[in-house]
Formats: sequence, structure tokens, C-alpha cells
Amino acid sequence: MTKLNVAGYLRYSDQKQEDNHSLEIQKSHIQSLAERENLEIIAWRADKAASAFHNNISKREGIKLIIEDIKNGAEAVCFYEESRITRSITDFYNEVYSPIKMEYPHVKFFSTQSEAEWNPNDPIVQAKLVFAAEESEIKSVRAKDAQKSLLYREHPTRPGSRTPIGYDMIGGVLHPNKDAEIVQLIFHLACWGHSHEKIADYLNKCNITTKKVKYWNSSTIGYILSNKVYSGNLAWNVRTSYESSKPKHESEIDLFKNVHEPIVSPTVFHLSKQVNDLKKQFGTMNTPYYLRTIIKCKKCNCFLVAKDNSPKGKNGKYMIYKCTRCKKSVPIITTHQAEVA
Repeated sequence: MTKLNVAGYLRYSDQKQEDNHSLEIQKSHIQSLAERENLEIIAWRADKAASAFHNNISKREGIKLIIEDIKNGAEAVCFYEESRITRSITDFYNEVYSPIKMEYPHVKFFSTQSEAEWNPNDPIVQAKLVFAAEESEIKSVRAKDAQKSLLYREHPTRPGSRTPIGYDMIGGVLHPNKDAEIVQLIFHLACWGHSHEKIADYLNKCNITTKKVKYWNSSTIGYILSNKVYSGNLAWNVRTSYESSKPKHESEIDLFKNVHEPIVSPTVFHLSKQVNDLKKQFGTMNTPYYLRTIIKCKKCNCFLVAKDNSPKGKNGKYMIYKCTRCKKSVPIITTHQAEVA
């Protein structure tokens, strides 16, 4: 009898599971299933440390590879059991199973916990999916309660999370390390109006690195400048959701003040934020157009706008101030020299 070519799918949701051979156990059971059902495993796909509850299933790299395997001829998918594919009951069915069955109706799914082909419409399978979702929700509630017990005490300590650049965490409390000076430099440059891109470029040109950052970009600079931790405060519950990094409004954030030693003073932190807000309102400050929003057209009494007409790929700079109403323009050098005179 000809064997079906199958892709094996493995997943573990907790970094700690890396030490208890979770993947090896799953792999062993899937191999036994393959022998029992006359299957030939042609590829192993794994999502390591990927949460089945929070991470969108269609975005998991392992699932993407499974779909590619099917496009390239795989005739079946094998997995350990329901909690290894999803904990939200419906996403695997809606985003993976149904689309595959619609385009490739011959493809089969197998679970090591089922005797025959896996069927999501089987009441027992549906019950297992419900139990998997309930178990994940219970874990989430326990984790949140554990965080609260650390935060809402006489001396709050930081729950397990990524340690910010410039700090080491000892016993749940942050302590500045040698990289703190780099953080101070970033705030100093920001207070003088330098953009995130300019600061990152400067650090890279000077070969300035930290234990965690070997190459700087504007998003890393922005993250540092917006992180209240550097003024000695512990901010928690700052994002709108687990999936989105969009920050909540200040009034919705849980803020615990003076929890650890600051790297910058509250004044410097506030000043850098104020400068950033002004740049959002009026434009960047490190610009050759330093009379922008200041000078007006003598004829139209409209503020002149900055415009760079320099040809791409050619030598020469043609930067001007231009009136949007009468379309008249003047070179910035001439204008600046006249202003100085």
C-alpha cells in the first residue's frame, strides 16, 4: 500500500518546556501514529515558544511552512493533540483546516489522540478544544494574579518581563549597569531636539553598543525615550492589548512611582517628551529650514513652507522657502543671510 506523504507539526508554549523534552515526546507519538496509519513523514515543522492562545495561528512560521508543504505535495498533517494546535477553539478550524480542505480536499489531518482521521466536527474533538481554551484562560488569570501580588505590595517588585537597556534586575528590582551612561546620552541628545534617526545614526557611527543592542534603529531609540522606567517609575499594563503595542492613555496605565533608582531625572524625562511632542506638532528641529513657520510671504502674508527641490542622483542643493498661494520662492541661503544681515 502506498504511503501518504505527511508533515508533522510540533509546538510548545513555554520556554521552560525546552528542558522537559516536550518536542521529543510529541515527535515520538507522531512517528508511532505514522507507522500505524501507513504515513511517510517528509517534514517536521515546529513553532517554538509560540503561544497558542495569544499568537494568531495563521502568522505562526511553522503553520506557514505546513501550508507550503501541502502546496508542494504533502497529503496529510499530523500533530500531537488539540492543545498543541490551538487554545482558542475556532481559529485552527477557520484559518487553517477549512481553507486547506477547500483548496485541497484530499488532504487529511491526524492527531495522536484519535484512532482515525481527525475530524473537528466530532463532539469529542470539540470538547477537547473547549477544554484547551479553558485551561489557557485559567493560566492567564493565574499569571495576572501573580503579577498583581508583586505590584500591589508595600515595596513593589517588577514581574517577569524584558529588562530594559541600562538596567540589571536583581530580586525583582532594577539596578543601573554600565549601559546606563548610553541611555543618559540618548536622553541628552533628544532634549536638544535630535530625531530618533539622527541619534541612532550617531550611536552606530561611533560604534556604541550595549549588552542587548549591537545596532541601533529609530524604533529602539523611541522605545527608550518613552519608557517611564528610566525616571525610576514602574509602568505596567501600558499596551492596549496583548497583540498591539499601541500605548494606552496615561490615565489607564498602572504607575508605581520611585520603585527603583532612576537613570535620568524626572525633569530630563519630561523635557525629552515635551521636545518630542513639539516636533510632532511643528516638525523636526534638526533641519536646515530653521525659519520654517516663522517667515511670511510679503505679498500674500502666508507662512512660507520648506521645500527641497534638489535633483535626485545629481550634485547640487536647491532648498527653498515657498509661498503656497502665489508660488513665489526664495533660496534658503539667501534668506538666512538676509536675516543675519
